[in-house]
Amino acid sequence: MVMRTKVLVFVGLFFVSMLGIASELVLKGGYDFNTYSYSLKAKISLKAKIFDYGQNIVSIEIDTKGQGKNIQNKQIDKDTFKVFAKGTLPKDAGIVLDDKTKSLGTFEVEREIENIFVNDKGNIVINLKYGKDVVGANTLSYVTGDVSRNVLMDLEYRVEQKKLMKTGAGTHGFFGIYKQGKIVDEEADKFVAAKSKSGVNYQYFKPANKDDGKKHPLIIWFHGNGEGGYKDYQNNVSQKLANRGAVAFAEDKTQKIFGGAYVVAPQADDTWYNNYSKGYIKSVKAMIDEFASENNVDKNRIYIFGASAGGYMSFRMIIEYPDYFAAFSTSAAALDKAAISGGVTTTAQDLMKIRNKPLWMVHAQNDPTISYENTSKRVYDVLSKYGAILSSYPNVKIGETEYNGHWSWIYSLRNMPVNDKGEHLFEWMARQNLKKKFKKSQIMIK
Repeated sequence: MVMRTKVLVFVGLFFVSMLGIASELVLKGGYDFNTYSYSLKAKISLKAKIFDYGQNIVSIEIDTKGQGKNIQNKQIDKDTFKVFAKGTLPKDAGIVLDDKTKSLGTFEVEREIENIFVNDKGNIVINLKYGKDVVGANTLSYVTGDVSRNVLMDLEYRVEQKKLMKTGAGTHGFFGIYKQGKIVDEEADKFVAAKSKSGVNYQYFKPANKDDGKKHPLIIWFHGNGEGGYKDYQNNVSQKLANRGAVAFAEDKTQKIFGGAYVVAPQADDTWYNNYSKGYIKSVKAMIDEFASENNVDKNRIYIFGASAGGYMSFRMIIEYPDYFAAFSTSAAALDKAAISGGVTTTAQDLMKIRNKPLWMVHAQNDPTISYENTSKRVYDVLSKYGAILSSYPNVKIGETEYNGHWSWIYSLRNMPVNDKGEHLFEWMARQNLKKKFKKSQIMIK
């Protein structure tokens, strides 16, 4: 028997996956719980958020079923628990690592705890340090080489209690046997996974006012090359977790701008560069037709946003179906890389076919991946006289944080680009309509 003066300690282990598979936290120790404490069955959930740089696990919440309200806040601090995390590539991804193919995001670390508190529901919340360069906070790992994908990792978290938590006068401690529930990401969870009759995997969001008797616009988001599938590994989720490309359009402030909009984010089986060779142009168009027919979509207000390889896909969809989409916006459109990666060359003749389509491009001049001069600037030189807009930035920097120069979609998804009339990107897009004549604008360098 351990002496009563010893601090009661439990060590808990639980395993989680991004798909929310349930698992257990196993209690270890030799204490007489009936004499010195009480046990509690509770759930533990991981709280996640999506940032410019991708999804992070930001906190852990222990559901005490209200009993945590009796815990004295002064009895818990960031030293009460330790949190250990491990992220590995899923075995079913079929990825073999070697000197060329490396996983840049896998980890096995102790997560730094910022603070611990009991919330209004009586649950224990462990806030974790997170950020662009915080190892162990991420849920995706970028794999280099021929894979070149953001892969959703299997996560394993281990929680250790290091200090006694008193629950009131005369009590000695708080013990629990916990089961892991789903990972909670309020923004990501607004979306639903689906597969079209044409075989396209996609995520969709429906506006809160979808049943108000009115037709609503539809926003299509084409992800970059890193968010596509890889061989048999088709997760249909990276396109909404790797950046804010899908969720930004479901934000309340964005929904207000568009008057309530549907959002659809398809995932390429591999890469949008294969849009002709594998028929993605037609299968995605069929997916959009299917979704629009099943929902209250205003077919005069179907918009496209695309980044990098998704920007290339955006151009090709508009070129093939110019009378179907109301307008489009691209960020660092990979028109040059597509031509040498399985796609087609977008020629000046192609661009002239869409000269009257509303277009707003965004690109950083220091982009190390896609040539600014050979893509967005080239397109602007051809289409500017017809009203095309180009927001050109020297780099990608938000506040004091500088990102990879290729990530100019951060500006787009934050609705930062402004035209010469003081109109922001989303507001400009929201007023485009197939029934209205497109009005020309000018380039605006911000």
